[in-house]
Amino acid sequence: MTFPSREGSNYYFFNFTYYNMAISQKYGRTFHYPFSPGTTSDDRIQYDYWKYLQEIQTLIHTEKLDGENNCLSKHGVFARSHAAPTTSPWTESLRRFWKLVKYDLGDLEFFMENLYAVHSIEYRNLEHHFYVFGIREHDRWLSWEETQFYANLLDLATVPVVKIEQKPENRAQFEKEMLMLVNGPGAFDPYDV
Repeated sequence: MTFPSREGSNYYFFNFTYYNMAISQKYGRTFHYPFSPGTTSDDRIQYDYWKYLQEIQTLIHTEKLDGENNCLSKHGVFARSHAAPTTSPWTESLRRFWKLVKYDLGDLEFFMENLYAVHSIEYRNLEHHFYVFGIREHDRWLSWEETQFYANLLDLATVPVVKIEQKPENRAQFEKEMLMLVNGPGAFDPYDV
């Protein structure tokens, strides 16, 4: 994911699709760059990404982790669907945590990767099972700095930052550097299962 920086004057995010649910709006799909390796037919591609990147002063690139998308809000713990809170066994510890903090959440919705269960990638060096990648307040996504601040208040880890850079000038160079980043080792020693 690419986040705007609080330092920049622009708070643009890629167009995510939200569905109007009774309790909460689920997190839309994150779009891939057109040059992203490993995309499949069901992945969404942001073909015109370059024009949007030119509107962001500071880019913050975070590592995409392979887990279950969970959301903590004052209404409960949600999995991918926000029609009703989840009761899955692999969210039990997250639901116990939610009971401790639910009155502190206010209107903030914490979106995170739940790495408790193994999906297609296993991580050999995890420090936590839950990593926050975004926080929404009403219809506004918080900046990365605000996300880190609120996650830290609840003693939640955030996804690893792999690169912070100013607005890229050269598209070919940007794509080359992004491909080098995604082909790197990963912060938690991941391997395909």
